[in-house]
Amino acid sequence: MKSHGSYTLTVNKNTLTFVAYDSWNYEAAIDWGQELKKLVIQMNNEPWACLVDLTQWELITPDARSYISELYSWLNNQNLQYLAVVFGLSIQKSLLEETYKLFTNVEIKYCVDSTEANNWLNSVGF
Repeated sequence: MKSHGSYTLTVNKNTLTFVAYDSWNYEAAIDWGQELKKLVIQMNNEPWACLVDLTQWELITPDARSYISELYSWLNNQNLQYLAVVFGLSIQKSLLEETYKLFTNVEIKYCVDSTEANNWLNSVGF
């Protein structure tokens, strides 16, 4: 099946910014996960932070959830220190909070907008 949904991934120093757009299918999740892993590996196991902007995202198909859980388990062991998350819809938060419980080594903050997320990451050194 063809990938549906899009994203941007950018790295500035040791902060990775991820912005998701539209609704995603399994193939989009795989594409994103592979690109994300490449960027994380380039961090050379240095401490890093991630800003997740989901304000333009519409959710993901149920078949991709197991892949996302596997990916988050892998990320949990890649020296991710801080995760700042900006949700667009309350349903996103309720669905993803459960998955974010896989991050046992990561401090997570839910933010109302990207400004708050950036300010918090700056306050913790990122």
